[in-house]
Amino acid sequence: MKKLRLATAGFLVLAATGFALAYLLPWQDGEEQRARLRFERFVNALCEGNRSSLRWLVSDECAPYVQHMAELDRAKGKQALELLSMDVDGARAIARVRDPNLGAGQQEGEFVLVREGGEWKVDLIASAGRGARQKALPGGSFRVTQTGLDARARFKAAQVMEAKFQRMEKKQGR
Repeated sequence: MKKLRLATAGFLVLAATGFALAYLLPWQDGEEQRARLRFERFVNALCEGNRSSLRWLVSDECAPYVQHMAELDRAKGKQALELLSMDVDGARAIARVRDPNLGAGQQEGEFVLVREGGEWKVDLIASAGRGARQKALPGGSFRVTQTGLDARARFKAAQVMEAKFQRMEKKQGR
């Protein structure tokens, strides 16, 4: 009887250890899945034009801008972005997407997700910066241009990026 109890206890310990390892080892996969789910919520809120949901799904720095995003009215009712891949690297993730609403050459783009308060959130400013390119202008200044977007979206993204660069320079005392 004691041998049966000992064998049963040993089996339970091994099973518990195996379960714990199976649960803990794929941590990255779990984070990728959480980032994917959060991004899908973001895309759904975007298609619905739901500003209150979007405020909770974007980074704290971007949340105040959601109320003033005219693009939400145009995105309402359009086809959802198609998530191609999610690459998680620590507290940052890159979502590669395809927009079925754009022309053939402008369909793919990227969104940046960051961890804030234990939750994945979309960083709209960093996302705009992923496709931004600096173009040198005479006199040492530059202009930010956006690739892969239509002219209106490029202009809006460039405005956001230039404002961010100005804030950064102001903090540095330049």
